[in-house]
Amino acid sequence: MKKYAFLFASLFTTLNVFSQTNVVPFLPNDPIGDGIVYYLPKTVVNVEAEAEQTIQKTGPFVNYARLYLGVKDFITKNKTSWNLKSVKLRTIARPDHDRAFKIIVAPNTVAPFVTLDKQGIICAVNTSIEKNQRINRKPNIASEEIDTVFCMNLLGQEALMANSIPKMAELAAKQIYRIRENRANLLSGENELLPDGTALKEMIAKLESDERELTALFIGKIATRTTKRNFEYEPQKTERATVLFRISRREGIVTSDNLTGAPIYVNCEVFRQEVAENNDKRTSENGIFYTVPGKAHIVITDNNTVFAEKDVVAPQLGGIAALPAALFNKSDVKVEFNPATGQIVSIKK
Repeated sequence: MKKYAFLFASLFTTLNVFSQTNVVPFLPNDPIGDGIVYYLPKTVVNVEAEAEQTIQKTGPFVNYARLYLGVKDFITKNKTSWNLKSVKLRTIARPDHDRAFKIIVAPNTVAPFVTLDKQGIICAVNTSIEKNQRINRKPNIASEEIDTVFCMNLLGQEALMANSIPKMAELAAKQIYRIRENRANLLSGENELLPDGTALKEMIAKLESDERELTALFIGKIATRTTKRNFEYEPQKTERATVLFRISRREGIVTSDNLTGAPIYVNCEVFRQEVAENNDKRTSENGIFYTVPGKAHIVITDNNTVFAEKDVVAPQLGGIAALPAALFNKSDVKVEFNPATGQIVSIKK
């Protein structure tokens, strides 16, 4: 296994193989020996779900909102809720360990070389290709911070020293009215000494910010944040209403086995590409195996809303074909494969 790991240690590994090319299926427990092992790709769909959390908090002076501020719309109960905001789909190429092959090296004969990506997926024969093969795996959970703290330190000294909530609320309301009066005077130009344009804007912005924070002590606060979580889905067959993850109104995005949430489904319609060819013989001489991929239509839904859908090319849904072994008896034949789909890109001399 150490030798096996060494073969795929770099991004692109150029490996010498030998003429009289003979390629056979490779199983995990098979000895590698002097052979070269490569994989055909498979498609995995990365599902990035983004949910929005809404938090409502009652203010400490909520019972005096109508009395002192005359407002009717204020939060009377703490509440947290979640809703699914968006879903994004992207495809990732992974090595298909069920479609692994070994190039048998015949002694005393030298011929083509094979280029593999860092996952061991075949990319080319008798030529090298330079592609960005980085696997960008996003963090599984990403979340924004949220601030629902009430700024009691904006209250004047008299209010902070008051010995009762009703008195604090009364003084806080008076402070709000003073802020409104000062702002009105600045905007109307009634003050004898007005600051310049930039300073005036900063003063007004500070007064408006303080008013919002003090008013929140009465009417409460509403804050939102978004959180993202990634799931992976591997298309294998046509299926309907398979639970991919869930949305809990209290916990947000949760796994499919967490029954506190409402299910979000994945629907997959497969368009399989069959290749009528027997490629399972281990004793006959075969050329390089490659993929004739199938396709799938992926839909993410809660059965009422479609959040995302995408057509994907999926090698694991197709068939496998082989280039003739005789094609590689001469080293001037160059073949390129698409490492994401396994398809032949070009055959050149």
